[in-house]
Amino acid sequence: MKIHTATAGMLCLMALTTGACVMRSTYGEAVADLAATRAELDSARSQSQTLTEQINELQELKNDLAQRVEAASSALQLAKQKMKIERAASQERLSKLSWTIGQLTAQQNRLRYALQRANEERPALQSVVETYKSKLGEANGFSASQSPSSVAPINEQTAASTAPPAQVAGQADSVPKPAVTAPAASVNPTTANRNPPPVNSQPAEPVENDWLSTIKGWIISFWQSIFT
Repeated sequence: MKIHTATAGMLCLMALTTGACVMRSTYGEAVADLAATRAELDSARSQSQTLTEQINELQELKNDLAQRVEAASSALQLAKQKMKIERAASQERLSKLSWTIGQLTAQQNRLRYALQRANEERPALQSVVETYKSKLGEANGFSASQSPSSVAPINEQTAASTAPPAQVAGQADSVPKPAVTAPAASVNPTTANRNPPPVNSQPAEPVENDWLSTIKGWIISFWQSIFT
């Protein structure tokens, strides 16, 4: 009986000792797990904070990029509008230049045709001018040949009118006086009209002016026909 009691006591003591050892090892493991968990939690918190900071930086970068994209889009739209306006202006300038070139080309062709016509008509015009010059020379020669005969009677009349009274009286005394009973001599009309008073010939200036005006009118009509 005592042996059984001692054996039971020994068994209880051994059980208590083994349980205490098991509880101590479990507690240590739990403490170690807790420390590891806290370390992991701290690491996770630090990583989360780092990620949060990175997310904030990325968000700021995203906002900056969005602003830059918006500014670039506005600049691109403005550049497109300016390009469109400049293209329209360039097209308008090109159209004006093309029209100007066409007008200048047409004017050049007209001038070339006018020059060709002038060169073709130059001999005819030269012959007309030479003809008018010859006619003008003949008219001037004719007026020069007629002018001395018309000036002589005028000079005689002027000399007679400007003679002094004494000379006129002497000439009158030298003429014999007719008798009183003698009939008056009749004047022959044919003799009186045989020497008519000289008539001054008309100058050739109006004829020359007519020829010059004809030449000028012909030249003006020629140039008007060229440029119309």
